[in-house]
Amino acid sequence: GCGNNGGDGFAVGRLLMQEGFPVDFWLIGERSRCSPETKAQISILENYGCTILEQVPEGEYDIIVDAIFGIGLRRAPEGRYAEAVEYINRSGAFVLSVDIPSGVSADTGAVYGCAVQADVTVTFAFLKRGLVLYPGAFCAGRVVTAQIGITRESFCGKPPAVFTLARGAAPPLPRRDPNGNKGTFGKVLLAAGSP
Repeated sequence: GCGNNGGDGFAVGRLLMQEGFPVDFWLIGERSRCSPETKAQISILENYGCTILEQVPEGEYDIIVDAIFGIGLRRAPEGRYAEAVEYINRSGAFVLSVDIPSGVSADTGAVYGCAVQADVTVTFAFLKRGLVLYPGAFCAGRVVTAQIGITRESFCGKPPAVFTLARGAAPPLPRRDPNGNKGTFGKVLLAAGSP
């Protein structure tokens, strides 16, 4: 894609290429609309002699890196973007999404029209709510959180709105069916007083 997520994807492809893997690069969108970071990554690739495809690739691929949209997506993919999501989902390739599967809301886990069905999602710094709330969690596959230098101090005193309990600190709840609903699991009464 044209945003910074696309730039991350081009960088991933370049690193794989430098390790000797054959990589094709596909820009979905207009080059003139690319972020400065993505334009820089494209320029680096062209300096390596790489061709940036602008049409749907004709080859078959073993692995596809999805970097069409990142955490800033707020509407359904349309046109060539929706076609790219559908192409990825039909490909039969192993799919790795960068930060979040394209088409999933990072805040709510909602799917905006269509979304990439990833086998693995590598997200940066912190887990996003959209990767643990359904249906986004279903699209994410296995989630890996990669540290890239963003710390709690990076929030400038404004803490994240959601926290998770440390491993082992959660109460012993039964395993939940991810396709279940509020009637599937029984009911709990929480009686609380003042803070």
